[in-house]
Amino acid sequence: AWIAIMIDYLELPVIFETLYKASIEVRKKLI
Repeated sequence: AWIAIMIDYLELPVIFETLYKASIEVRKKLI
C-alpha cells in the first residue's frame, strides 16, 4: 500500500511538469 502511495506522489509532479512543458512549447509555436 505504501509503495503505491509513494509512486502516486512521485508520478503526479512528473505529469504536471510534462503538461507544463508541453503548454510552453505550444505557446512558443503559436507565437
